[in-house]
Amino acid sequence: MKRRKLIITGLCFFLSACGSRATSPASAPASVTSTPRPLQALDLQPVLFQASDFPENVYLADTKSVIPPMLQVVQIYPDIVPAQKLDTIQLQSGSGAIGGAVVYLYTKSADQLRAYQILIEKFGSAQMLGTVGDQALINMMVGSVNATEKLSGKTYTLVDIAFRRCAAVGYIRLRTDGETERLAKAYAQKLDNRLKTLVC
Repeated sequence: MKRRKLIITGLCFFLSACGSRATSPASAPASVTSTPRPLQALDLQPVLFQASDFPENVYLADTKSVIPPMLQVVQIYPDIVPAQKLDTIQLQSGSGAIGGAVVYLYTKSADQLRAYQILIEKFGSAQMLGTVGDQALINMMVGSVNATEKLSGKTYTLVDIAFRRCAAVGYIRLRTDGETERLAKAYAQKLDNRLKTLVC
């Protein structure tokens, strides 16, 4: 009798253990997710400029270069929505300053959209640039950098390009005596491709 009682007790313990295993959810393997880097930590300089972006006679302006106000890209739109991160480059050639580019990064899509809208508000007869960004416009005009050039009759072609790409807004302003439009479009495409890899 005592032996029978021990067998029954052992069987009950075995069934209880099995039942608790059956009702317990299986432990899932820990999922590995990559945490995106904060926008402030991103390095935009290699995105903004690479030596192959322009002809050899176009290079980064040094700190001693005199940049006309209308070619200082980061100061053209002082009322733009404050960005979580921004960086800029200024370009020059043998003839002096020719413009530059700036990239703004935003955590909020509403801020990014508003920043883009502010950029294009001053565009004149702009056209869509379908090969760049999620949305892009290009604007061209002919004029002079300063009063001296205006009086002398010297003119240039000025190209503005603004585009959106994921968390980024890009703005490019270039002026040259040559094929400014082709140069600006080619650079915008390269800049956009690098931004896509970095922030999308």
